Amino acid sequence: DLDNLKISPNPCTVDEGWISFDIYDQSDVTISMSNLLGVSIGSKKMNLFNGLHNFKISDLFSVPGKGTYVLVVEGPKFRHSKIVIIY
Repeated sequence: DLDNLKISPNPCTVDEGWISFDIYDQSDVTISMSNLLGVSIGSKKMNLFNGLHNFKISDLFSVPGKGTYVLVVEGPKFRHSKIVIIY
């Protein structure tokens, strides 16, 4: 399972936002981002070990600019989402 999904800071600029979360079991995880209309900004699939993980948003996605986005972290047994505001 996944716990403590955080976006910090939020709101943030494109270059300063970070995603962090804890995973309890090694699993395939997909991190995806879309705008509020459902248009995909990107998706990254990776196999992660249990523990704390931190990713810089700009390292994962090419965010087109200011706006409000939905970030989703999902695996075989979980799906969590957060709103990200880019200014």
